[in-house]
Amino acid sequence: GITVRVVCTGVPYVTGDVRRDPHYRMFFPDVRSEIAVPLVDRDRRTIGIINVESEKVNAFSQRDLQLLVALANQAAIAISVANYRASEAT
Repeated sequence: GITVRVVCTGVPYVTGDVRRDPHYRMFFPDVRSEIAVPLVDRDRRTIGIINVESEKVNAFSQRDLQLLVALANQAAIAISVANYRASEAT
């Protein structure tokens, strides 16, 4: 699906209509748009995904993508710092 693609590529993915997207795997029948952004650590490994779905077709703009990428970058930094501190504590 879309999230697996984002994990494997490390590249954000936006689709305006999941019904026409070959990567989409339906979990919820009312979803129409999806945006997925990787959380990437400093070694360029994907450590997580932020995935947002909407019931509206073409729900996400370029600005939405930019904001989600910024949020994902901050989350990846926070997770990396927490992991580093946890490894230093043991």
